[in-house]
Amino acid sequence: MKILKTLPRNHPQPRQRTVSSLVVDSRKGGTVKIAVDCRAGEYKWQHWECQNCGSALQVVGKSRSPNEFWNQQNPGFMHHKIADDSGIQVSHLLSYRSETDSGHYHIYLLPQNRGRIYLILGSPRINGLANQIFQEYQEQAVSGELQFRRWPLRSHQCRGELLTNYFSQNTGEPYQYVGGTANTIPFDGAPSAVVKARNLIQSRMMSVMQAESQPYHFNEVLSAAYMEEQRMAFHSDAENGLGPRVASLSLGSAALMHFRPLKKYRKDSGGGQKCNALTLFLKHGDVLIMDGAEVQEYYE
Repeated sequence: MKILKTLPRNHPQPRQRTVSSLVVDSRKGGTVKIAVDCRAGEYKWQHWECQNCGSALQVVGKSRSPNEFWNQQNPGFMHHKIADDSGIQVSHLLSYRSETDSGHYHIYLLPQNRGRIYLILGSPRINGLANQIFQEYQEQAVSGELQFRRWPLRSHQCRGELLTNYFSQNTGEPYQYVGGTANTIPFDGAPSAVVKARNLIQSRMMSVMQAESQPYHFNEVLSAAYMEEQRMAFHSDAENGLGPRVASLSLGSAALMHFRPLKKYRKDSGGGQKCNALTLFLKHGDVLIMDGAEVQEYYE
């Protein structure tokens, strides 16, 4: 991947922009470490803008439908792949039923009581609200109501400014990675897509965690939009102030999510796929819940 050290001074050339997938990440605090690919003018989603003179060029991309992604081929397994030596135990496919919908989910029990991971499956039958949220995210990003940005990396080893390779927007509690309070909006001023996404995550979570009598309210939503073939590097949300639960809603294209022990807990200090303890195949409408502080302390 080529990384430019600084943004060129020439005006950006138009290129159609379409979203491939969205990840709506609800949590209490959190940081993200990602790879970078810095391109001129592509730091705002709704239009190309020259950072030197401020000239803007509107480029309208195609609005994607969830139906385009539903039949994507699985990577050789249906929902998960678990390493033989991971110590992770998985439940059979469980069912849930609530006042509004019903569906299925898996529970992944981490070794030594380090927490559990829930994968609540979406499906065409129950994805009506997820479809609506996906459409609203795209419309509100194009109009500028939802201000997707590529933010400068806080830490890198190159000269000059480098931007994240994905677009994001933060709502709720300030998030230092996107500039803290200056680039975070409160929930009472959030676009409808963000509010509905948080509500859907919380509703699905309460449907499978029936032992909880009181609703669990996330106080931050980080929305991230990816182009095709983009990815996020391994990271852990173990910073101070993070609550014991992190959840996400996947919208659009399917994606693989890998979990591996932190390097200090791995027998093999190398990298690569052989270190992956758990790989999940996330599709449109899936809700993922990481429950327990030790999930972040021991895994990335």
